[in-house]
Amino acid sequence: MADGYHGCILHVDLGEERSWVEEPDANWYRRYGGGGAWGAYFLLRDMDPTADAFDPGNVLVFASSAVAGAPVPGVSKHSVIAKSPLTGGIGESQSSGPFGAALKGSGIDALVVHGAARRPVYLLVSAAKVEIRDGSGLWGLETGPASDRIESETGRPVNVAAIGPAGERLVRFASIVNDSRFVNQRCGLGAVMGSKNLKAVAVAGDAPATVADPTDLGDVAADYEANQPDIPIMELQNRLGLGVWQDPEFPIPFSSRNFQRGVFDGLANIAIQELSDKYLVDTGGCHACPTDCMRRFAVPDGANITAIRYGNLDHNSGSSFGQFVGCDDPEALLKANELGNRYGLDPESCGHTIAWAMECFERGLIDQEVTGGLDLRFGNAAAMVRLVEQIGLREGFGDVLAEGSRRAAGRIGRGTDEFVMCVKGKEIPAHEPRNKPGLALIYAVGPIGPDFCGVEHDPDFDPEVGVPYALDKGRAFGLLEWLPEKEMSARKIRQTVVLERWWSGALESLMFCLYATAPVRYMPPVMMAQAVGSATGWDFSLWELMQIGERRLNMFRVFNQRAGLSSADDVLPDRFFDETIAGGPYDGVKLDREEFAEGRRLYYDMVGWDAEGRPKAAKLHELELGWLVEE
Repeated sequence: MADGYHGCILHVDLGEERSWVEEPDANWYRRYGGGGAWGAYFLLRDMDPTADAFDPGNVLVFASSAVAGAPVPGVSKHSVIAKSPLTGGIGESQSSGPFGAALKGSGIDALVVHGAARRPVYLLVSAAKVEIRDGSGLWGLETGPASDRIESETGRPVNVAAIGPAGERLVRFASIVNDSRFVNQRCGLGAVMGSKNLKAVAVAGDAPATVADPTDLGDVAADYEANQPDIPIMELQNRLGLGVWQDPEFPIPFSSRNFQRGVFDGLANIAIQELSDKYLVDTGGCHACPTDCMRRFAVPDGANITAIRYGNLDHNSGSSFGQFVGCDDPEALLKANELGNRYGLDPESCGHTIAWAMECFERGLIDQEVTGGLDLRFGNAAAMVRLVEQIGLREGFGDVLAEGSRRAAGRIGRGTDEFVMCVKGKEIPAHEPRNKPGLALIYAVGPIGPDFCGVEHDPDFDPEVGVPYALDKGRAFGLLEWLPEKEMSARKIRQTVVLERWWSGALESLMFCLYATAPVRYMPPVMMAQAVGSATGWDFSLWELMQIGERRLNMFRVFNQRAGLSSADDVLPDRFFDETIAGGPYDGVKLDREEFAEGRRLYYDMVGWDAEGRPKAAKLHELELGWLVEE
């Protein structure tokens, strides 16, 4: 019998209303690890990558990992993978919270959804079996009431991953909301569920995978709990939650006004400390994790349970509905966040698409006739909140913006495309890339589009402003020297390649939480390998962990290549090269176009891709992906 995982991949075909179980061998689990690597395996094997994201042939995967859900900190996440309606390439979105452990407790390692139902349905997974249940009465409900109705119908405690009206209406950046407050945010995978008439996935049961060495795994958990508060950044996470970066005192500035400004004068009004003092409702952590990251906020309104249940707020929502749209009204910010979780919307694509519209409005490229009477100047908090509602329901001007900024610009014209801040059609996070060439590179080449979790950020390894202990932890996987944050050189590209394999590859595949793990948080690399080995019984090494990460990235790249994406999609908006950061600690900084192009070419060479960004046959064979080599 397996340890750490069940050995059970559950497939369901919604169109044919049938299910079946696949039981991969131990080598498969060790080779692919979990998360996006599992998802990419099934997408590459079971679907045509050229199919439209809303075609029934798009495969949707809910994935755990070989260690996720174990009784140890930092492995509570789950991943959802499908072709993205926003980018046209592979999409992956991860979420913390209890759903990941509950998915494992239902007796399966992953759920692979094929086809589309003829009517609205939801899935109930328990004891390694799935029921396709009628969801007609759920269609149209917001995420919270839908979850409540499902729990009432099943008559037992369940954890529910649901879409809201945004997913039903195929908003291209619709999210999946788990237990009303934890969100698979990015890539529009909620819209994929909507296209399949799949309202929700509910999981139930108490059958976690066994672990090979409970005592050793307990030692890992005890070590983490005892020592994680001593890490300065983790002390901040425990005290202020994942919104800690939304604060003037924290040295990671977010951009403002659609990347026109490097500082937001009204940030003090929406700082996380200010929100905590006035609007904090409760705190909490994830499964088996003592780090107190999660925070719920709500505007005082008597017993307004609706606002409270949707109140999870992190820096993605805070920056997107705050400084990026010029909003310094904390109650408007919290209302936009609440609406996003009620309707099921990715806060980053939603807020950043609104910011693009605001810049176009201020430049006179769109007017109130186009916006349906809304005055879309930056800082108009009421208009911002109204647009979030319109987008979620696909009403008014929101119906245009629901396509995302790139498609909306194509529809409106008038030169509005010049101000679209996307890569591969996906809105760029508010983390400023012009002072971080490594992050900028991964924004461009990242297979799921720009993602601030794609790589550890350049300043963390800067000799002057870096995290003092990051290099000590990073040496375990090959980082031996400090590098200036703004340097763009061969050694910076090498650092970026290594960090991408670690962060976007290894951590994301095994479902380790980047807010718990090295090099900037506590859990050191050797402890991560120990956790995997203790859970599975494998004599597991850091080398294997890095290989799984590299394998994931190359599988993603092959899928995108077959879907029609190429090196022509690995580009950044002109603004980052032509305009400097305006204001703030990096005032006057911009990227050098020639240095960036050379850096991208060198990156392709280092990772084993050809000049067009295609993985070479030798690289695929090295990673045991020979089955993806084409003549």
